[in-house]
Amino acid sequence: MVLSTISFELLTLIEQGWVNIPKLANSLQQKQHNPAVFPKYQLVGGQLRRHGKLVISQDPHLRHKILQWLYASPPEKSSNNCFFLKGINKEVQKYIWECVVCQVCKYNTAAPYGLLQPLPIPNGVWEDISIDFIEGLPKSPW
Repeated sequence: MVLSTISFELLTLIEQGWVNIPKLANSLQQKQHNPAVFPKYQLVGGQLRRHGKLVISQDPHLRHKILQWLYASPPEKSSNNCFFLKGINKEVQKYIWECVVCQVCKYNTAAPYGLLQPLPIPNGVWEDISIDFIEGLPKSPW
């Protein structure tokens, strides 16, 4: 699995998250004593997993570190499929929104505008009238 490329520091932070968060620590302890307790979770080599992915706690510092690791790693070395992060979509959107490189390298998704279409020439006077309304102008001093 891709997890062999995770740094020792990051893996240590993940494991500390399991111990420091009371809900996860309780789940881990119950799972160690009775493997049938939480059927969606597995213990593999002492690591808490859900659907084969490492479970990550709600610690914002840890989640930010994981996002940095995923962002900095080349695609063949990292995978977003190796972590189970509940509710991570909003954090990923925020991370990308705050990333200067991501914002500068964005491409335009709008369709090309095309050529301007001229208005037809009216046949007579006062046949076609148009008015442009401009709102939000500052008040005139006169």
